[in-house]
Amino acid sequence: VLERARLLWGTESLSAAERTALQQALRLAGQLHGVQEAGGFWFTEAGNPAPTPRDRRASLAMLRRPAMLPPAEVEAAALALQAAAPTASEAELALGLTRMLGLEATASIALQARVAAMVGSGRLKLLGMAP
Repeated sequence: VLERARLLWGTESLSAAERTALQQALRLAGQLHGVQEAGGFWFTEAGNPAPTPRDRRASLAMLRRPAMLPPAEVEAAALALQAAAPTASEAELALGLTRMLGLEATASIALQARVAAMVGSGRLKLLGMAP
């Protein structure tokens, strides 16, 4: 939220007062409207538990960075890709995620790390890997 506000306002960085005001607004949104934080991203209480992966080719370059992607959306995209290509490796899934989400080719390194984390936590099981 802070990064998106910075982009919206067109500033190099947020002042301490702006950061404090935004953090207070997020706390109030949580208390008054049920907004919650998960993995550094904010959702409404009625937020979609299985987000739909979105193509970001038309988005600002700053919003196409892997760090700007909600973990739940990356996981949903990885599971969809795995269903389409069950024998895909971590690297192949990362490359597919890069294309599916409309990111630059350099993003596949960061996405491969996310895929590895999903495999390591058991949220994604690659064919041929021991349980």
